[in-house]
Amino acid sequence: MIRRDARWTFVFTDWNFASFDVSPLDVQITFVTMADKDCCIVLNKQSGCDCKSLASPFETFMQLGSEILGNTFAKMEANGDSIAPSTWTCYTTVADKARANKFETQLEKVSMVHL
Repeated sequence: MIRRDARWTFVFTDWNFASFDVSPLDVQITFVTMADKDCCIVLNKQSGCDCKSLASPFETFMQLGSEILGNTFAKMEANGDSIAPSTWTCYTTVADKARANKFETQLEKVSMVHL
């Protein structure tokens, strides 16, 4: 009979790993943590970021992503490009990629403003 200890992986989705008490843990554990340097990237700042105040990057990602998509569609509409929804199925492909290309081009422009 072979007995094997449990193995755990803890994934921290914030920058407060240092405050986590590991002393009561008696099994083999792998810790995956957020890098301190990535806090500024998430907050869209060059420096001077307070990672401890950011409990989770999820809300920041969602807010910035929504803002970028909204601005992309607004710019397309301002340029006279159609943003009206269209129907499609998974079994067909659209031969004309012009609309998708316009969206990608505008998305890149708007994204560069936020970086």
